[in-house]
Amino acid sequence: MDSALKSYRAPLRISLAGGGTDHAHHYSRFGGLTVGFTINRGLEVIPVSAARRDLLPDGWITLKPDDPLVRAARIYLGVPREAEFASRTDVSGVGTGLATSAAFLLAFQAAVAQKIGKPEDAAEKTHHIESVLVGRFSGKQDPYLVAHGGFQALHISRSGSVMTEPLAVSDSMHRFISDRVLLFHSGVDRAPDFMKSRQRLLPSSTKDDATMTRVQAIAHEMLRVVEEGLYDQIAPLVAEHWDMKCARTPYVAPARVLEYIDLAKSLGADGYKLIGAGGGGYLLLLAPLERIRDLRCGMAAVGAHELSFDLDMQGVSESNGQSVQHRRRPARGA
Repeated sequence: MDSALKSYRAPLRISLAGGGTDHAHHYSRFGGLTVGFTINRGLEVIPVSAARRDLLPDGWITLKPDDPLVRAARIYLGVPREAEFASRTDVSGVGTGLATSAAFLLAFQAAVAQKIGKPEDAAEKTHHIESVLVGRFSGKQDPYLVAHGGFQALHISRSGSVMTEPLAVSDSMHRFISDRVLLFHSGVDRAPDFMKSRQRLLPSSTKDDATMTRVQAIAHEMLRVVEEGLYDQIAPLVAEHWDMKCARTPYVAPARVLEYIDLAKSLGADGYKLIGAGGGGYLLLLAPLERIRDLRCGMAAVGAHELSFDLDMQGVSESNGQSVQHRRRPARGA
């Protein structure tokens, strides 16, 4: 790689509550609220000259100009056709549910400009590229949470403007996330056309409005318990949010995912959800400390791959081109 060119990294994210209220069909009528945090797993982008393309280290992939997301971003940002870029990520699978598309677009913008812009500006550009130019069913949460990084509550007005509320991460909150919050790949990659299918099948009714009203209320409760340090109440809210999601869109989880969740519940998980819009990707599992060992062993026994992580507090950042060390405090129950 050309040492004069900088690479930029964007973190992935975990949503705890409020997903769905960040979409225009909801917030334009009721406003929206999401609560979540970014993790030290991410995606990185760097400009690369054609002469040095073959010198890319392992794991880097030259971006394909015909990829819809890449093509739309290049046109919108005015990137010359001859300019080349490469990217890499440290999570496996496609359609992870961890906001990889938003992370890519944010890292790509920084790599094109060779600097980090204002988070809110980059987030709006990301949302426009993905939802308007590419036509994906995407909301405000992913670009804003990833652009700002850290633990955030996102308050979305009916006009679509977003106010970020950074949430303090105490030592006890950090221990809670390190010790009692786990990610496992579901073994199912989300199909490329899942989001379009979800948009077509999304219900529109008074009953659906009632469900989403409860989802938004759960987000407000999540914000309260996080701010008050009532960590034992986080898992039940995550579980209720998942139950609301399944009631609203029953096709959201493949059979294998539901089997994994049932297994996790039998092993002591009291919080569970498929991260993101559904269809596949990563499972978020929470459990009391004394059940973590059983949960880890039981999920590993059926071949579920755990993704270790820690909190990210930076958002988009300049990278030194080295892999992030995914250190995580060993759980006392492990």
